[in-house]
Amino acid sequence: MRTQTHLLTGDEVRQMLGLRTQTNHTLRLLEKRGLLHPIRLNARVVRYDPEDVQRLIDTGRSTTPIVEG
Repeated sequence: MRTQTHLLTGDEVRQMLGLRTQTNHTLRLLEKRGLLHPIRLNARVVRYDPEDVQRLIDTGRSTTPIVEG
């Protein structure tokens, strides 16, 4: 049997990455760069796999300069 994974909201991801912004702009930049992979539940709801976020943190790629708008 497959176990369910708690998917993260944008707020949770921003908190894990230490981002100060309240918008999803930075997350979209990470998606465009292929560093974060969104899971779209519908047109307005996006979640993220915690393993993807942890991988981003572990590789240090979250320290790559990103322009926050």
